[in-house]
Amino acid sequence: MSTSVMNRLRDLERELARRMSESRKKDEYIARLEHRLDERDASVQHLRNEIDKFRQVVRPLTHHIMAIQMSADDLVVYGNSGRGGGCCNGGDHHGHAAGSSFKGRPTRQAISAEPLRTTDPLPIVKVPKSSKSRELIKGAVLDNDFMKNLES
Repeated sequence: MSTSVMNRLRDLERELARRMSESRKKDEYIARLEHRLDERDASVQHLRNEIDKFRQVVRPLTHHIMAIQMSADDLVVYGNSGRGGGCCNGGDHHGHAAGSSFKGRPTRQAISAEPLRTTDPLPIVKVPKSSKSRELIKGAVLDNDFMKNLES
């Protein structure tokens, strides 16, 4: 073989090595990006689960609070709370005239572990659930700080 052919062969080998090195670097970069994508997908899935758990709790609670607020507004407007000693039972209590609705003051809500009514025990009804619902419920119970510390 001639010298020019040998030089050309060495040049091609160097070019091949350079391109293979670039290819390895690109493959490593792609692998890092895929790993970051997998981490973000896992994070998105976790956040979706948290949102689902939040919605499962907030929707019924919001409807319940709104119902209580609406009934409380009706009681205040009509001046008959039915509890004997309410704020608007025909007299001037706490500096407010009968029939006022306290629109300037924000309504405070509290959550209690005690039942709202103790008149009749509610029957326990078994409701069939999908496996996804079961997993969401299980996750919510396990994420609940009170339930975490219950045994300790």
